[in-house]
Amino acid sequence: ADARDGEVSESLNVEDVQTAVNTWQAYKDNQLQIDEVFEKYDTDKNGALDFDDMKLMLTDLNNGVPPPDDEIQVCVCVCVCVRSE
Repeated sequence: ADARDGEVSESLNVEDVQTAVNTWQAYKDNQLQIDEVFEKYDTDKNGALDFDDMKLMLTDLNNGVPPPDDEIQVCVCVCVCVRSE
């Protein structure tokens, strides 16, 4: 069981709660922008950003300079790892 099941297997200390609150607040503060960016870069409108979508998004966020493919792959892997935890 884990937090996604509505159960928490570990207690949170003050730093964990602070991280959770800060993460949630950052998401809420930027939700409209995140939704707009997602809509723009989900080019095939399948509800997900694939590698090419991510590359386009990161290139735009990097002032038109495409990041190396290995750095894009790291971003994708981090997101997938966080999602699967």
